[in-house]
Amino acid sequence: MTADAQQAQGAQRTEPAEPAERPVALVTGGSRGIGAAVAKRLARDGMYVLVNYRSRVKEATAVVEEIRAAGGVAEAARADVSQEDQTREMFRQLRRSHGRLDVLVNNAGLTDDGFVVLMSDRKWRSVIDTDLTGAFHCARDGVRMMLAAGRGTVVNVSSVSGLAGPSGQANYAAAKAGLIALTKSLATEVADRGVRVNTVVPGFVDSDMLRKMPPETLADQLRQVPMRRVGTCDEVAAAVAWLAGPESSYVTGSTLVVDGGLIRH
Repeated sequence: MTADAQQAQGAQRTEPAEPAERPVALVTGGSRGIGAAVAKRLARDGMYVLVNYRSRVKEATAVVEEIRAAGGVAEAARADVSQEDQTREMFRQLRRSHGRLDVLVNNAGLTDDGFVVLMSDRKWRSVIDTDLTGAFHCARDGVRMMLAAGRGTVVNVSSVSGLAGPSGQANYAAAKAGLIALTKSLATEVADRGVRVNTVVPGFVDSDMLRKMPPETLADQLRQVPMRRVGTCDEVAAAVAWLAGPESSYVTGSTLVVDGGLIRH
């Protein structure tokens, strides 16, 4: 067994360190970027956080250790959310270990850009399967737990690409627009059962995705942002935390844009 595999196995065996009364949150794609910032923020707000990851075990473990060092409680949870069987197993383990799910943050996502006329089926499916179908898999299993408990909150992390439809990102834009539509439909289905569903839409945020953008392209894009800067992962995490918390108790089916004024309706 490799060192990474041993580390992952150890992370999965982590037992809850706090009473079951502590709210439980699952953050998909929580090993880096916005997901890691959200996991840390929810832990700071007093939740037991499951940091989901697909393959970045070292990064996920580092997030868990940082949360614990700050006095919070967390564990890593491995699953490729695009795969139905892995997602269901993750939720089976969650039910056995914790018996509850109070907050689900669907953040897992990837990009694989290209123009439509040149895009392969593989490029299309890889993004749709992770960014949209993965959120569906988690929402289906997570909301079932929430409905049984009569409470819960889902926050889907979309993107301004889902509102603007930029050139070269048809797969990503379609997936992120689909998340907004999924939010609205699901929110309507469960609003009278104590479960809320909302979307956060980040703009240009200082993350690995943004750093892949050529500097000249980024500079050109930032000229379109009224605040003239990129956002931080912590700023997005604050918006997610508000939607996940009690102060937004009368908010459901909504889209909260965090983009420095880039998208104006």
